Amino acid sequence: MFKVAIITPKEHSDYLVSDVIDGVLDLASSGVQIECRFSKGYPHHFGLQGDVCELEKKDFIEYARDADIIFFGYRYKDADIDLAKKIDQWHKTVFIDGSECKHDKRFDPRIQHNILTDSYDGPGKIQYEMLSKCALYLRREKPYISGIMPFPFGIQRRYRVYTPDTRKDIDFVCIFGQDTYPELRAYVKKTLQEFCAKNGFLCVTSHTKGFGYDSTKEAGREDFYQTLARARAGISIGGGGFDTLRFWETLANNCLLITERIDIFPPDSQALSYNRIFECNNLYDFMFYFEKLGAFLKAGYQQSALEEEYQQILTQHSTKQRLTEVLFELHTRGVIETLPSGLGVERN
Repeated sequence: MFKVAIITPKEHSDYLVSDVIDGVLDLASSGVQIECRFSKGYPHHFGLQGDVCELEKKDFIEYARDADIIFFGYRYKDADIDLAKKIDQWHKTVFIDGSECKHDKRFDPRIQHNILTDSYDGPGKIQYEMLSKCALYLRREKPYISGIMPFPFGIQRRYRVYTPDTRKDIDFVCIFGQDTYPELRAYVKKTLQEFCAKNGFLCVTSHTKGFGYDSTKEAGREDFYQTLARARAGISIGGGGFDTLRFWETLANNCLLITERIDIFPPDSQALSYNRIFECNNLYDFMFYFEKLGAFLKAGYQQSALEEEYQQILTQHSTKQRLTEVLFELHTRGVIETLPSGLGVERN
């Protein structure tokens, strides 16, 4: 049995850490011989099973030292570095950097330059000590300098409420947890509301709190995801980071997607070359696609025609596939000698 240990943040949940847990659970349920333990106390929503469970810290340290791979989840000022030092197995530790610059800082070229030159000391900085010590450095956000593997959010199984029988009776969904930054969020929402009111489209633009949605808990998620599942088209604009959960939640429910210019993967990547994604540089572009998709929804939209590409997205961007890519990379680097039994021999 392939053993995975996860050093979780001390107090709060982290989406990338949860992606790894979900990926392990999905692999295990698919017949892959893999198990996982993480330190007790991590806030999570998973229905754990025998091969994936929590351990008290003392038992976890012993398990981690014997594990094939250790994932070390980093959350700004909440990373359990003391636990990682006690385990002291850096040669098989994978650092997961889910940090972001926050607010509008991702647009600031001075901050981008300072991150690249290691002269920036705020959220979103590269942890150069971990880059030099760990077997692999995964990072959710640019920059992906030498030695760093891009690791954006994946589609967790709980996001996927849509089924082929779901009635798509909402034209547009534009829902954010906050629209203070970037300002584009507020103006896109306002422009969409005006467009839909003028042209007779049904749109949902309420705040996530209108669903009782709490990003730290499970509250309100089901109603929120049901709304996404009913939507024909969804809007995504990053907040404090290039990557944003709403992007993946929207794709997870078989929606057309209007988004800002995608800046998640390296610029030469084709990882998100799908017919359903429409990228915008500014508010004018969003309005252009509101009009274009509005005409399509009235004249040519067929829910069944989107199914094949939808299944491709679920396969290529699930948390299971994200974790599989990491395991293959570790095998290529010689960090692990043998891949988990049942994983297969090819990467997507």
